[in-house]
Amino acid sequence: MNYAGWDLHQQFSQVVVGTKDGKKRKSTKIYHSPGMFEHPKVKEFLKPPVEVAVEACNGWYWVVDQLEKMGAKVHLAHPLKTKLIAEAKVKTDKIDANALYDLLRTDFLPESYIASSKERELREIHRHRAALVKIRTSVKNRVHSLLAKHGIFFKISDLFGIKGRLSLKKVMPSLKSIYKDELKRYLALIDWLNPEIEKIEEKIRRQVRDNPLSKLLETIPGIGYYSALLILSEIGDISRFARPKKLISYAGLNPGVDKSGKHFHNLSITKQGNSWLRWVLIQDAPHAARSDKRLGQIYHRIAIKKGKNTAKVAVAREMLFSIYWVLKKQAPYCPKSVTPIVGMVS
Repeated sequence: MNYAGWDLHQQFSQVVVGTKDGKKRKSTKIYHSPGMFEHPKVKEFLKPPVEVAVEACNGWYWVVDQLEKMGAKVHLAHPLKTKLIAEAKVKTDKIDANALYDLLRTDFLPESYIASSKERELREIHRHRAALVKIRTSVKNRVHSLLAKHGIFFKISDLFGIKGRLSLKKVMPSLKSIYKDELKRYLALIDWLNPEIEKIEEKIRRQVRDNPLSKLLETIPGIGYYSALLILSEIGDISRFARPKKLISYAGLNPGVDKSGKHFHNLSITKQGNSWLRWVLIQDAPHAARSDKRLGQIYHRIAIKKGKNTAKVAVAREMLFSIYWVLKKQAPYCPKSVTPIVGMVS
């Protein structure tokens, strides 16, 4: 059995292969190109039986898929934990590849979960919808910002609905040409995004249809149909997480800790985790606070002390705690069975 460390970059990969004892190792740089895994030298270099450690950086899907096709056993290295263990003052591609190789052959490699191809495709469609929604929200915020520059404010729940558009049409003549053109372009962009989001939502409804687990998640305050599906796709099998705090850490919603002697101080959330899961929960947190008395109390108490953003994070963390038990027990949300975790405030 051979072991390999694969340091992945955009244009090339640095690979180190060797034996279990680490005495016989060889290194090579593989430039990315179509069919590179079919090249005789690459096939010989990674000839099975071989175990390969690949860091979970952006764009790892294709490398893992191809290595598995070649018969390699692939390990996905946790980037943060690997960095902490193999920290070096001098960093080169060879050193990084050697670090992955050494951690793998000595059984010290901190691993990340490798989602199946089907799971990754499911995640992609939900992430695509979420990405378009993010863009649309950003454009809407720019419209509000533009209006605020002119002291224009509306008491309308949906500024981009029928009544809102009529109100915007009325104030548009009062704007200078440059601002008027800017507003028109923003509205045109929103008008383009709306049907595109509807198309992907229709595709999601066709592919997913009824999911019993998503129905259970929808019983949690603040979580709707598309949020539930995104949350499920990002979490995967809930049995991967031994307890709720593991899931909270996976989402990067756990506060950092500053330890000095016997003193501990909670810092801001680490944000070292699944960004999509963290995003959807923080987006849904205000809705949850409005629809659930307990969550509303948590939100308002923390918002007064530390601001709305911190309050959203606290509610998102509470929601994720509930998500864990709903999926673990496969039972609807029950407020009485929820143990508050408001002590974990960032």
